[in-house]
Amino acid sequence: DELNRLSPSWHDSLEDGEPWEMHYSQANDAVRTFLDSLGLRSLHLYGIVPQGGAWGFIAFGSALEWDHENGHESAVLQAISEGLRAYMETQVIQDQLESAREAAVAADQAKSEFLAIMSHEIRTPMNAIIGFSDLLKQTELSEQQDEYVEIITRSGKDLMDLINNILDFSKLESSNVELEHTQFIFESVLTDVTDMVLFRAKEKGIEFIHESSPDMNHIYWGDP
Repeated sequence: DELNRLSPSWHDSLEDGEPWEMHYSQANDAVRTFLDSLGLRSLHLYGIVPQGGAWGFIAFGSALEWDHENGHESAVLQAISEGLRAYMETQVIQDQLESAREAAVAADQAKSEFLAIMSHEIRTPMNAIIGFSDLLKQTELSEQQDEYVEIITRSGKDLMDLINNILDFSKLESSNVELEHTQFIFESVLTDVTDMVLFRAKEKGIEFIHESSPDMNHIYWGDP
């Protein structure tokens, strides 16, 4: 308010990149009274407008009269102001980067929570499908019906494994994924995959056949 009373244009000068100066020898009575209240003989104001930050200014006051012939003082003060502006811009950028990092972490956590919730929601109907398929197998079925029920059961269990694998993606991102080291027969894996898509292939009139060598019936160690 005091600066506005002394000179309504001081703010515009700083926004335009021009310093605003008050010197006792060149001042009017109002400015001299203001400087006297501060115990100063000169006062320099430099605007600081860091990119992405709030507008402000820095003031340099001196109890000595300004030397009109010495231009080094203004150059030094201008350099200090520019250094402060650059430092403030660095802080603004660091704050923005930190905010972006926190937002990314929050988004990743939300994704992991979503996957966990959805996997549990999907497990409920899948358990019902697998359970009732097992019950259906205990009833009197034709050979073809029994084959279909067996495929439904295996497909349901495979889908349940797939749900668990989806959760492993979040573990993979955090470097916590663990590969299984167990015995399995490669031919069985191929058969399960074939059975899962066989019905859809028949529905589209596509003949789907897989052939394998006797080596596929051997026991392997790894993650099926």
